[in-house]
Amino acid sequence: MTRRLARDIEVVGRSHWRGSRLAAPSGGIHQCVGMLLARREGECVLSALARKARAMAITGAARRRYNNALRGLASLPLRLEPA
Repeated sequence: MTRRLARDIEVVGRSHWRGSRLAAPSGGIHQCVGMLLARREGECVLSALARKARAMAITGAARRRYNNALRGLASLPLRLEPA
């Protein structure tokens, strides 16, 4: 993810000019807590579906959700067979 600078700044001795893009940290200690929560929620939903379904099959093309900050699916058509 990048951020567009609103003013001239200096970071660790390097100048960055207003309007330029600067990479924002997205891993390690700077990782978003919400991202970890969303992953865990996804795991819980898929685990619950796996317990309730004998079989799952993707029945159509996944439709991506495009966003500058987030990656994900807008939809994923599935067919579930009850257990």
